Amino acid sequence: MLNVLRRGPKEPASIDPIDWLQDCHGRIRQFSGIGIRLAEAEGAPDEEVREAAEKLVRYFTIALPLHSEDEERSLAPRLLAKALPAELEKAVVAMQDEHGPIHALIDELVPHWRTLMDEPSKLVDLAPALRPLSRKLATIFDPHLSSEEKLIFTAAKERLETAELAEIASEMRARRQGGQGF
Repeated sequence: MLNVLRRGPKEPASIDPIDWLQDCHGRIRQFSGIGIRLAEAEGAPDEEVREAAEKLVRYFTIALPLHSEDEERSLAPRLLAKALPAELEKAVVAMQDEHGPIHALIDELVPHWRTLMDEPSKLVDLAPALRPLSRKLATIFDPHLSSEEKLIFTAAKERLETAELAEIASEMRARRQGGQGF
């Protein structure tokens, strides 16, 4: 019913860190969808609720912060060091600025998900709060991810040198040395 993903952390097939970031966007969309489905899953079996909540907590408290760091600490500084058109520079700065409100909203959702990990039967009580927060998360992610994909990732592939991309890849791997995967 909740269609929880069962993949574990693994090294991506591509060697291009921009492709890795793009792949992560797919996972962000998938997990945002799981959050919405969970909020609307009253009557779902407790084990499904528990599993979905665990996956959401893990993804949004471990993997997503790593992704944000990849963009803020590895990608953005290298792009901003280039002579960028004003629109692109504005998009890079906006990307960084938007991470704060996204993570603040996730901070509101995580306690609900943690409760459901321990007491999945509380979904009936938590659903009225979870529904609007989960929808809001998907709603703010949509333009954020689209802007990154259309403007920033395209610019990175066009403007960054092979050595810079290799450095980004190395930094991304180093952030995940604890086995968190991509």
